Amino acid sequence: MKRFFVPLLILGLTSPAGASDRELQKEIEELKRKVAQLERILNERQGKEVELQREVSQIKEKLNAIEFGGNAVFYYQGAKLNKLNGERVREPNGGGYVANLELTVKAAGGELYSRLHGGEGAGADGNGVGDSLFANLNTLADDNPGDDTFRLLEFYYSKEFLNGKLTLYLGKTEPFILIDTNEFANDEVSQFVGKPFVNNPIIDPEDRFAPMVAFNYSISDSFSLQGVAQSDDRGALYFDGNSWTNREKSPYDNLFDYPTLALQLTYSTNGGNYRVYLWNDRAPHPVIDQPLNDPKRKPDAVKGYVVGLSFDQNLTDRLSLFGRAAYGRPTAYPDSQFYSLGVNLRAPFFSRPNDTFAFGTAAVLPSPFAKRKAAELHFETYYKFEVSPNLHLTPDFQYVLNPGGNSDNDPIFAGTFKMELSF
Repeated sequence: MKRFFVPLLILGLTSPAGASDRELQKEIEELKRKVAQLERILNERQGKEVELQREVSQIKEKLNAIEFGGNAVFYYQGAKLNKLNGERVREPNGGGYVANLELTVKAAGGELYSRLHGGEGAGADGNGVGDSLFANLNTLADDNPGDDTFRLLEFYYSKEFLNGKLTLYLGKTEPFILIDTNEFANDEVSQFVGKPFVNNPIIDPEDRFAPMVAFNYSISDSFSLQGVAQSDDRGALYFDGNSWTNREKSPYDNLFDYPTLALQLTYSTNGGNYRVYLWNDRAPHPVIDQPLNDPKRKPDAVKGYVVGLSFDQNLTDRLSLFGRAAYGRPTAYPDSQFYSLGVNLRAPFFSRPNDTFAFGTAAVLPSPFAKRKAAELHFETYYKFEVSPNLHLTPDFQYVLNPGGNSDNDPIFAGTFKMELSF
């Protein structure tokens, strides 16, 4: 009897446990199935999140490749004067504005830059005053688009090569993006408004926005070389019925007829930049002081050559010195010499750390072949108040002696008030 009791006891004890194990195994399998299902759902979600992150990154990358910017200046400018060239001149004054919209797009390893420009008003250059000077009073109005609301002034592509040592430029722009630049006297919007403290007035009449190819090559840490070749908008001399003059042409026609060429060497060190350049406008320039009203006598003509210097130097953390000098071919240019010198002072008052004060003086000398021999002298000063990083107010004053190189002309006093907005 004992022999049968033990197996029966064992069978009674083990049978329920076996059933429980099978149920437990089923539950475990079910849990595994659910975990696998949850893992698939989680992986799908993670995949979607990764895809979403990738798409967001691509959108951010595209947005980072596009930069918008611009500025606007509203100003009032007037001049006090009596006579110019023996005639009484009605004093020019009036308000005006200029606006620039800029777009930079990173593409194909380089940058595509474009600028729309609008503006109205002549200010102190009105009533023929600006045309009577070697260096005009209101550079803000130089690029006004006339009857158009906006004009596409610049549209060019730039790209770096040789690990950033060489940058090439191709498109519509002006030589002054590389030539005759200056840290403290190169921007009529945020600095001086008078021509002698924006660019070299000898070559400024030959500056234009037209098809151009240019380069900037870094020779070493201190030296760099800039070069420009641009299509001209002037052609051969012809008699227009009144006088001999250059035939106007589109700068997009015959691109290599009479190009403007420029080459500049820049030395940068210890908070300073020193630039020496050669400017060559190959359009024919009638020799100075020749009669131009005889249709049977074509005047002699020469190419335009100018050698120039532009420098800016930090003397302290707040005080800087700047200047220019230039000598042009005296038979080609009515103003053949130019000199300027000035100072720029940041934070003139410790309570105004972001304000700027500047003063400059300049002399534009007539060609020795010109009838008028006096030096046109310019003095200009401004104080730039920062209201906010995007809003500045600037009073500016100019004084000109011997306008147009004529010592018989009365002096000119001009005042400007600018409100500059940037974004």
